[in-house]
Amino acid sequence: TLCSFTHSGYAQLSRYSNPKELFANFQDKDVTWLLGFISYIALLSCMSFSIVIKDEHLSRQLFEFERVLNKDP
Repeated sequence: TLCSFTHSGYAQLSRYSNPKELFANFQDKDVTWLLGFISYIALLSCMSFSIVIKDEHLSRQLFEFERVLNKDP
């Protein structure tokens, strides 16, 4: 889970150690997934903010940005 990955859970600790040493060992797919997840959290936060301040132009821009992010390559 995300909590396990970020708050010293098994998912995080297993990437920082083995029986002999401590090190960082994150696979590219894990970093890519986490960056994508964080990007969507940031986007949702911005969308919520645009609603609170009643900025329809910003809401439309963010919606369009989300559509571009969701396109398959």
